[in-house]
Amino acid sequence: MSQFEQLFKEAHNYYKLQNYENALEKLEKAEKVFTLSDNDGLNLEDLLIFKGGLYYSIGDYEKAQDTFEQVLQNNNKSVEACLGIGKVYYTAKMYKEAKTMFEWACNINPDDTNSISYLAIVNNLLGLDPDHNSLLIEEEEEPTKERRDFNELFDISYDLFLNSNFEKALDEVDNLEKSFIEDTKMLKGNIYLATEDYDNCKVEFEQVIKVNPKSVAAYNGLAKMYIGKNMNKEAKAMYELALKINPDDSFATMGLAEVNEKLGFSPIHSFYVFLTDKELSEEVNEYLEKAFNYFTDKKHEECIEQLTYAEKIVKASNEEKKNESLSSILNFKGFNYLALAQLEDAKSTFEFSLRLNPGSSQACAGLGEYFYLTEQDKEAKTMFEWAVKNNPDNLFAVQGLAKVNKLFDYPLDHSSLDLGVPEEINDEFVKLVSNAYSHFDKKEFKSAVDLIEKAIKLLLGATDEIKARPQLVSLTNFKGFNYLSIGETQKAKECFEFSLEANPSSSQASAGLGEIMFLEGKDQEAKTMFEYALKYEPRNTFAIAGLKKANKSLGLQENDNTLTPKIKKEKSEKIGNLIDEAYKAFNEKQYKAIIPLLDEAEKLVEENFSREENYETVTRINNFKGFSYLALVDEDKAKICFEKALQLSPNSSQACAGLAEVFFLEGKDEESKIMFEWAIKNNPTNNYAKLGLKKVNNALGMADDHNSLTL
Repeated sequence: MSQFEQLFKEAHNYYKLQNYENALEKLEKAEKVFTLSDNDGLNLEDLLIFKGGLYYSIGDYEKAQDTFEQVLQNNNKSVEACLGIGKVYYTAKMYKEAKTMFEWACNINPDDTNSISYLAIVNNLLGLDPDHNSLLIEEEEEPTKERRDFNELFDISYDLFLNSNFEKALDEVDNLEKSFIEDTKMLKGNIYLATEDYDNCKVEFEQVIKVNPKSVAAYNGLAKMYIGKNMNKEAKAMYELALKINPDDSFATMGLAEVNEKLGFSPIHSFYVFLTDKELSEEVNEYLEKAFNYFTDKKHEECIEQLTYAEKIVKASNEEKKNESLSSILNFKGFNYLALAQLEDAKSTFEFSLRLNPGSSQACAGLGEYFYLTEQDKEAKTMFEWAVKNNPDNLFAVQGLAKVNKLFDYPLDHSSLDLGVPEEINDEFVKLVSNAYSHFDKKEFKSAVDLIEKAIKLLLGATDEIKARPQLVSLTNFKGFNYLSIGETQKAKECFEFSLEANPSSSQASAGLGEIMFLEGKDQEAKTMFEYALKYEPRNTFAIAGLKKANKSLGLQENDNTLTPKIKKEKSEKIGNLIDEAYKAFNEKQYKAIIPLLDEAEKLVEENFSREENYETVTRINNFKGFSYLALVDEDKAKICFEKALQLSPNSSQACAGLAEVFFLEGKDEESKIMFEWAIKNNPTNNYAKLGLKKVNNALGMADDHNSLTL
């Protein structure tokens, strides 16, 4: 064990004992002896993040901020550093500044739950929507005079609030109340919440609800107030009321999960939210309210009874969204059946729900849970995948998919819904599509559309829409570009919007919509869509050309792209083609042919792109070269490649895993173990590293899953 590793381990041990001063002392010593050549699998960024966290734990917020800022100087995409600085600002009650840092973290990783949670908290304190993100807000319409007058007065109070001058802030708010009751009451409530004056806080939020019974922010505020008073049951009730008004409210969703955990409820309580139609009758809502209460008290039979009453009323009604409402009630019944272990009843209930509402994510998730409990793992996986596709924010489904994937040793987010064309129609399908492209090249666009529609019909006749989705998206995009070519922009727009709904990362669909917006004179919107297209496919030449003309129209630089790195079209395409050829050679096990292709690609990158632009690509290339050299049993050259990759990207899981494999082949089991562990730390779904750790643990006589970094 190296000196650095020993010191780092000692720092962690002190940290676990909450002896932060000694942990800092050891960490500072470790920092002094740190070098990349130690091969500890650690990097300076990890060390600084740890150090900043320790400073924060002992209350030295200035040093904590300085340390996190040091990380951002070298890596402006560090979520941990943004969160660290945000927490410093939050602790100092500098909520506006904290909001900026949490927004930054969210933009780096939109799925990071810590960032989302903290942003929701500060937004609530600032009287904003929980998911408000200033970095994503588009220009609003010109406000009314009344609103401008209010904003001017409100800003005075708001600034006083941000500067913790609560007394003066309240005085200013009082002056506004007569004209703008709801907004000012919300601000007063948040001020009282920040000062832990819970009694007055409660009064203000309840007055907001009297003015606006559908104020989600007020219910969330009351929930936070109850949490502050350690009244978790009451907080739970407030969050549930907020979610009835807006089922998509992230702050309430996370808050509900938090209080449910404190109250010891099942995962269903934390991740499943019953969605009701806002137009349901008062009688139905009364039954649903009783059902919720029974569900909370784990009285599932009584809950089902109330839901049955509600179901009968909705069935007999003539409401517009009758099937959706029935589906929601049935889903709720189904989860109660699951809780009672009445699995066949649950299954039939969810199946009936799906017949009423085929797009119900909750019904799919419920069936997924049924299949999981009855050990029908493949069927469970399919249903959870379907549920996530229909609603990516369905946390119950996401969690279900992860646990099923574990059984198959897949990555936690592995999805099988990207299957190709069924073999039995492949020849005819290819013929139709090829002819469509031929007509497109001849500018016979209407004929091309006819052939595309025949191909789509053939595809959907042979398989379901979910399995056909990748091909369906591709064909629909193609149809959209044909419509664009004959000036039928509305039909083109419908095609691209369908594709984006089915696949939000479709670069072609984004580029197509960008073109339509440009034709409509919406230059800024067009620019955003072209940038969005390039985010997912940097070599999309149509999007590159579109971005250039949108920027020109806006008076910007041709290559100004606020979403993605600047792209150099010709060289980028050449590099991409070389890497594609290398992958083809790798799949064909022609390992010697790979190296020259990657050498040429690396040379082109380094000659034509800056350090900031090229490090990710060069990292990728060197990792690829490293594994190719391993396949050629040339450990020395493999090691050089992986070390270069780590110098460029210290958090590269693939580079750590590759270097670990080199050490294992050299008989350096301890070093190999450390690197495999760090590969897993940087990417917990790296199966190569997991298998590597298992074999090196076996060689060391340890348990298969022994990981020193989690001790």
